[in-house]
Amino acid sequence: MKSCFYRFKKGAITSCSVLILSGIILLSGMYCNFVWAADVYVSLTGTKTSGKSTAGDWSNANSYNNLRAAMAAASGGDTITINDGTYTGVNNLIDSSHVPPSGTASVRTIIQARNIPCQNGVACSQPLLVNFDDQGSTSNGGGIWMGASGTSNYVTWKGINFKGSVMIWGPNHWYFKQCSVVGDADGNNAAITVANSTYDVFEDFVIMGKGRYHMLWYDENRSGFNFNGVCRRCIMRQDWKDDANNPSAGYVLYFGQNVKFINSMDIDGSPANWTNDSELYWGSFAQVVENGTINMSLNGSMAINTPGNVFGTRSNTSGFTITDFLGYKIGGGFLPAGNTAINRATLLNVGYNNFTYPGGITDYSSSSGLTGSYKDSQNYFAFLNSALNNFYGSSSSIYNSIIRTVQGSANIAGSFTQDYINTYAITGSDISPSHHITTDPYTQGLLYPVRIESGSTLATAGQAGGQVGANITQILGTDGAEYGTSNVETPQGSLWPWPYEGWVKAQFGAMSTTITGDTMPSPTRGFASPTAKRLDGVNPVTLTSYIWESLGNPIPTSLYSTAPAVSSPTVTLKSSSPL
Repeated sequence: MKSCFYRFKKGAITSCSVLILSGIILLSGMYCNFVWAADVYVSLTGTKTSGKSTAGDWSNANSYNNLRAAMAAASGGDTITINDGTYTGVNNLIDSSHVPPSGTASVRTIIQARNIPCQNGVACSQPLLVNFDDQGSTSNGGGIWMGASGTSNYVTWKGINFKGSVMIWGPNHWYFKQCSVVGDADGNNAAITVANSTYDVFEDFVIMGKGRYHMLWYDENRSGFNFNGVCRRCIMRQDWKDDANNPSAGYVLYFGQNVKFINSMDIDGSPANWTNDSELYWGSFAQVVENGTINMSLNGSMAINTPGNVFGTRSNTSGFTITDFLGYKIGGGFLPAGNTAINRATLLNVGYNNFTYPGGITDYSSSSGLTGSYKDSQNYFAFLNSALNNFYGSSSSIYNSIIRTVQGSANIAGSFTQDYINTYAITGSDISPSHHITTDPYTQGLLYPVRIESGSTLATAGQAGGQVGANITQILGTDGAEYGTSNVETPQGSLWPWPYEGWVKAQFGAMSTTITGDTMPSPTRGFASPTAKRLDGVNPVTLTSYIWESLGNPIPTSLYSTAPAVSSPTVTLKSSSPL
């Protein structure tokens, strides 16, 4: 017997009756389940103490004044909507005893901001308007601390900023849409940790502030936990790291497995305030524990203007795939100690001396580890200035890729299976593809780092007449699609201009310059600068123009037909160059 679900607000009796009648007349044989969903409102000045809220009534008497009270009043599948403001104190924290009610796969519980930039007429050029600030209480986390597995499932979060060492511990099927995290904890902490939780999706998600790791997927039991997680259009900026003598990284998979990083990036890292130790730079994307088959993938992702290696793994691991990857102005390239398959990568300007750090450091030649020999399996710092270094002899491969301008002498080192490679201004005895292109890619079709120009040499120089170099032009995956679904990475249309990029710029720019006693680097650096202009000297820099114009070519006019876009893209990317 077929079934269908309808979600109504309470009190919609007339609409329900009409649909039931229609179902009898027009949908003979179909049984319909009607789910009653209710509203619960939260406001800083609320005085409500019991019951659900009346939809549309934002009076104090109809609103709770903290998240815990609202969650207690809500039922599974209800929507908790939070008014603008900064919410502090223990009554706005989640722990094992105070959790959102579980929804279902068909009707999720929703916790959302009342006003979200770029949504329903709210201006894009501002940060999120609902903030949960734990006031530095890392023992409780920045608004979320789940202590028991499976205590809250099928919950959607929209439009909320969390400040603190946020930990998502145990819930399943959580979906974060257009949210952000600001890490504020010293020592061995991550800005956000996902632990023993499955089928979570982070989408249009911003990560910044402090953290030894910035986004950590952590298997507490070290047993090969299946996260089945997705990070889609996540944007990270590594602002601070003060945990000495431990490796640091951006997106990290620890013991567990099955995580996809889709259209995600690490951008504008500032190491000027990081501890200089020999294990410092693990990578923008990293897997840090020896643990068999990992199933970690990077698809359409980027590391831009950041000092670490772009990717690193541990030995005795496998199951890493990297497709359509861009690394530009980076300290180091791919360090696959575990078996890794790389296809259509573009690495440009690799090495510490051709990188200008936003924090003011322009030369790391005197830092420990750069000139030292390999000490142990965690000393990735010594391999900066190398585009590819397979130091454990893993069965890794690279195809259809561009490597241009790398500092150092061993720019491809190790037994990589390789073919259809364009190298320029690099050296290395282990460069040996059968199809080797040595001309400057900037003259062969690489005008913008995220695509190869149609009709150019590189457009057909790869395997089976395909392109050489990254192709990062499409939004990958349907919004909300979870790991294992058929549409989790299916192209959905143009990625550029970047979705919600006006909000992304404002969110990064709004980070506090002082977090837990430390002075952060300028939050308005790089693409977040409010005064920087595009190459036309007129229009302000956006995330899109910052990336597209990085090679010195003005952005295609097809991307911004008039003023810079500030919300989701609506213009189809052209395949030909306007220059």
